[in-house]
Amino acid sequence: MKMIFTFLFLLFFVSYTKVFSQDCVVLGCAAAHTNQVANVGALTDQALPFVNGCFPLGSTYRQIVWQFFKSNGGNFKQLFTPTNGGDALNINWVLFDMGNTPPTTNATCVDVANNIATWTSIDCGSTLLPGTPQGPGDANHAAGVGTNNGSYYAIAVIITQSAQATYSFDIGAPTLDVGAGDEPFTTAECDIVLPVKLSSFGARVRNCVTSLNWTSEIESGFKNYDVEYSGSGSNFKTIAVVPAGNVAGAPQNYSYTDPTPRQGNVYYRLKMIDADGKFDYSKVVVMKISCNESQLTVYPNPVIDILNVNITTPDDETTTGKLFDGAGRLIYSHTLVSGTNSISMRNLPGGVYLLQLISNKQVQHIKIVK
Repeated sequence: MKMIFTFLFLLFFVSYTKVFSQDCVVLGCAAAHTNQVANVGALTDQALPFVNGCFPLGSTYRQIVWQFFKSNGGNFKQLFTPTNGGDALNINWVLFDMGNTPPTTNATCVDVANNIATWTSIDCGSTLLPGTPQGPGDANHAAGVGTNNGSYYAIAVIITQSAQATYSFDIGAPTLDVGAGDEPFTTAECDIVLPVKLSSFGARVRNCVTSLNWTSEIESGFKNYDVEYSGSGSNFKTIAVVPAGNVAGAPQNYSYTDPTPRQGNVYYRLKMIDADGKFDYSKVVVMKISCNESQLTVYPNPVIDILNVNITTPDDETTTGKLFDGAGRLIYSHTLVSGTNSISMRNLPGGVYLLQLISNKQVQHIKIVK
């Protein structure tokens, strides 16, 4: 019967780096690895950096081998098989749900240590005998372990004890059972993290031009950013390619200007492409662009001599400007052109006036002080 545990992670060690200094091995993407050799004879027992239903407080280990993958949904299966040794062999496994956020850097032991407290252990088990495969998908976990589409997962293969100096084990090919038989992993599903980390990505509109700006904290061996655009939130298309700076040890600032965005809601995202072709996407930025509406600026106010009315209107829209004095008398009426219009108030007495701007769509009233 499938076991699902809810765990409270307990951090009971001083230094993660010390814990993962010599006994942590990262294999990267979940995949088959035959004859994985563990040299544990020179290693000492250390306390596990977590507790759960399989490993109570005080459990120790000699070595942890990590794998990672991004799921497209379905049940995860993978078997681990000791290939030599005796009864002292003990290989355990834990599957962690990392949520929707991949490791902050390429998956390393330090990265695991810095983030493991935020992960949730969803299943675990062990195998003791040589030649006996166990893991997600074995007799005790025949259905595999359920995963969520789009979530990231870490698999810890844990060597808890051994009377031997060295021994070996095989890691079987992983599969995701999505309802139509076991499907092998693809590169995209194994793609955990790119050598880039964005600290910001935003956009602003000024004078009907969209400016995108983003900053990367980390870049190493990274290729480029594809700026992608959509008018619906789906079916994105590439509108620009921005090469990566790849300056080690320093944040990199990038920008792109879209001079002709469509009106209404528009969507932008970054496709971040690694040197080996792997890619991931940034968050989606949504902008509302209303450049078909009239835009106006009235200055200076208070005014001394000349009142300027700068107005931008679509080609099919006209605007009439009317100026009234404090008694409500009409003292100026004129059709305004798109651009800057000047109204002379040089010979008018000081006081409060009302400027009325009438367009096809609206009427605006602005108080003018002289």
